[in-house]
Parts: sequence; C-alpha cells; structure tokens
Amino acid sequence: MWWFAVAAAQQITVGADRVALLDPGFQPTAVDIGDRRVVEVAPSAPVLLLYGLRPGTTSVSVERADGSTAQWTVKVLPDDSAPTGGPGLVDRREALTLPPGGGAVCTIAAEAASKRVADERVGVQPFGAGRWLVWAGRDGRGDLVFEDEAKGPRVLAVATGSPAAGASCQLPSEEVRLAAGGTVDLDVGRKAATVWVVDPGVAHAVAGEGNVVRLTAVHAGTT
Repeated sequence: MWWFAVAAAQQITVGADRVALLDPGFQPTAVDIGDRRVVEVAPSAPVLLLYGLRPGTTSVSVERADGSTAQWTVKVLPDDSAPTGGPGLVDRREALTLPPGGGAVCTIAAEAASKRVADERVGVQPFGAGRWLVWAGRDGRGDLVFEDEAKGPRVLAVATGSPAAGASCQLPSEEVRLAAGGTVDLDVGRKAATVWVVDPGVAHAVAGEGNVVRLTAVHAGTT
C-alpha cells in the first residue's frame, strides 16, 4: 500500500472590495480559481493580487514550473476586513479614512493605480508628478493598488468615517462653510495651476487672479 502526503491548503481571509498581496514564493506559471465570482487574481510582480469580489469561499491554486501546485483557501467576508492568514501575505497597506465626499492628496511613487470598485465609491486620478487625488463617495470603501515597477505594488485602503491619514496622504487643512449659491474668494498662497472639486454637484471652483481660487456653493453637501 502506498501513502501520499498532500499539503493542506493555506487560508486567507479578506473583506469584500479589499485586496490581498500574495507572494507564493516562486514564479507562477498558471493560476486556477475555483469560483471567479468570489475572487479575482491578477499578477503584479513579484506578487499576486487577490481581489475580494463578493462574500464566499473558494480555492486558488498556483502552479510551479515543474507542474506542482500550492493551494490557498480564500474566504471573502461581507465587511471591511483587512487581509489575514498566510503564509505568503505581504503587508504593504496604508489606511486612509475620509468623510463621505471628502478627498486627500497622496504622494506615492507609482506608474499607475488600479481598483475594482466604482468611481462613485472610491476614485483616484493623477494630480501632478508622483501625487494622486483620492476621494470617497457616500459608500466610500475599497482598496487602491499603486504599481511601482521597482518596489512592487502597495495598497491604499480607503474607508469613510472620521478623517485620518497615514504618512503618504494629506487631508484638507481648512473648512469653508457657504450657503447654497454663496461665493467666496480664497487666497491659497500661490497661483493655482489646477483646481479639482470631488463633487461638482456640491460646489464649483475656478482659479482667479493672483493666488485666488473662487469657490461657489451649488447644493447642500460636503466636498
């Protein structure tokens, strides 16, 4: 009688709309996902990105060059959980909490940014060299992945709540309150090259003469 030892699958737990960075410890030649409705896998050397799509449990098998495989059981929770489990998880996460409709400017060296949530929830766009404008909608929850060819990917975990930022992001430094239809000229200390409003349904802003930015309130809300 022959007995074969089969390695048990390792487990990773992650919240829906969050992403785990998995380093399998070798160069994968193929990846197989049990249920693609639960998890999406994308390469981002030297790791794999595991996106939690919807609550559920599935398997992820990663094939080596010799045909052998390593397996993980991935459980996606219906909450905001950060990835746990492993081994193989890479912790390159920074948290950013914004009020609904709020934004921040983040200084992150990266060639590109990607996500798996709608712009109405979490958005990102370039805002000058090495800087990114990040904003959150009313249900602002999701992970942004910033690709850096030299250092590998890193994750910005965006949520809504009491504003808090890590070392890479700068929150708004002042608050302006206006009645709908009101206008105010703000001295921003230097000539504005670009003015961006997260929610143009709440306010409009344009660069004026000198260091002035003219802000006009359109509708009740926060942006």
